[in-house]
Formats: sequence, C-alpha cells, structure tokens
Amino acid sequence: MAKRTFPFDPLLADRVLSYIQSGGYPLVAAEAAGVPGEVFLQWLHWGKRKGAREPYLGFARSVRQAVAHGRLVAELAVYAKDPKFWLTHGPGKETAHSPGWTGEVRPSGAADATGPTAGSEPQWQNLYAVLMRALAEFPAARLAVAEALRGEEDDKMTR
Repeated sequence: MAKRTFPFDPLLADRVLSYIQSGGYPLVAAEAAGVPGEVFLQWLHWGKRKGAREPYLGFARSVRQAVAHGRLVAELAVYAKDPKFWLTHGPGKETAHSPGWTGEVRPSGAADATGPTAGSEPQWQNLYAVLMRALAEFPAARLAVAEALRGEEDDKMTR
C-alpha cells in the first residue's frame, strides 16, 4: 500500500503551534489540528536534520519555542496560585546538580563533648529563624548570611 502524502500546510502548522503554546502536548496538538502524529514527527525530523530547509526548519524552531511558551504559562499559573508549591516543585527546586532556591540551610557541626554547638541557645535559634524568614525572597543574601553564621560558629568552636 502506498504511503499517503501530506504536504506541509502553513495554516495547519500555525494551528498546531497555537495549541502547543496554550499548553497542549505536541502530538495531541497536531492531531487536534488535523495533522496526523506521524506526519508531525516527520515535519520535525526534516526541520532538525543537518542542512534542513524551510518550511521545516522554521517549523521545528517554532515548535521548540511553543513548547517552552506553553510550559512557561503553566509555571507562571502555578507560581501565581501557590508560590511556595512552585518553589519546592518547580524550576527553583533544589537538586543534586543545582542548589535551587528552596534548599534549607543546614547547621554545620555537631555538639562536642563539652556542650552544645555554638548558637544552639533558644534566643539564637529564634534570631536565626527570623533572619531566614526575612530573607526568603533573597536567596543569595540568605545563603551569604547562613555561610557567615556558619563561619562564626566554626571560629567559636576552634577557639
């Protein structure tokens, strides 16, 4: 059986891009626009290969941009509705390869044989908690303060 040809149609391509920008999954967006999934994938393949030509080159580039736009719209909606959830589950989430914006500052050192770790008294713990809350929107400052306090603790422990 001969394979049915499906020529590139700029109007259908624009509809696909519109659906993707709105947050649709690319293959679903293509099918919804009337472009069979395998044809959509072929158009992308032709646009990504070395020496690609128009209209496929521009279409592949536009698909990448539409996917990013759709994701950004979704991320901004989550951010607007629940910033804390966005910070802990979104692009600012701490990972093994990226410090992120939400990593809790962990105390350094442990209690030694002579007593508690420097700064472990309740008033210092309260001050530390107040500082970290006040600096929540300023991750670089929060990190600098945490590192400075950690350095002070290390200095006190070695005296």
